[in-house]
Amino acid sequence: MPKTVMVIDDEPGMTELVKIMLRRANLNVLTSTNPLQAINEIDQTPIDLFILDVMMPGMNGFELCQYIRTKPHQSEARIIILTALADLESRQKGQEVGANVFMNKSQLSKNLITQVQGLLGVQHSHQ
Repeated sequence: MPKTVMVIDDEPGMTELVKIMLRRANLNVLTSTNPLQAINEIDQTPIDLFILDVMMPGMNGFELCQYIRTKPHQSEARIIILTALADLESRQKGQEVGANVFMNKSQLSKNLITQVQGLLGVQHSHQ
């Protein structure tokens, strides 16, 4: 059974790019460009790993991370904050709200799949 990853980023192009990368790694991918709409799915669907942007309208990624951490059925979920922010204060805030990994979007192509597979304990299967 493939692991399920939910990508929440208000930029549709980024969401689509990450979804393509994750599907190539044989992961089940859910996406949302609206954090407030994503809450319904977060409340009902067990997710193995979340990838959250920070700067989003309505609810930022730090607030969303804190929200996910309050849900008992998401207690085992891993969280990657994937953002354009690169400052130390943002990194520290990510740790404070319970993110497992804080990544800058400039690292996306090199490190995302490696981080996801490491957090989920799965290996890439070559096709």
